[in-house]
Amino acid sequence: MSHEAGRKFIFIAGAEGSGTTVLLRLLSSPPGYVSLGGSHFKYPRPAKDLVGAFDAANHRLWDRKESFAVHAEARRDWHAANAAILASPIFEGVTRFFFKRSFPFDAPRDQYAPDMW
Repeated sequence: MSHEAGRKFIFIAGAEGSGTTVLLRLLSSPPGYVSLGGSHFKYPRPAKDLVGAFDAANHRLWDRKESFAVHAEARRDWHAANAAILASPIFEGVTRFFFKRSFPFDAPRDQYAPDMW
């Protein structure tokens, strides 16, 4: 995500149950900060479709059972969703965008957990 005009995208990752959600809630609580996903969302409600597209693309990126073609498409969709969020007047006053994932984060675990080998 672009760092234009001091805007930053911050990705939080950790083991399931390690406190990543609490960290996400604390970090995204100030005005001008949003949470675009994980188990806690905080964003202006008119941006629901923009955030949904971002989250859906990210979810496809983590799916280890998908093909390289699907991953490539998901990467393009993820970047397009980021660009749409940054360009949207809804997010004009936002300077920090948080997103988190805990690993493994979805069932079936072998499908969405990172490959640690």
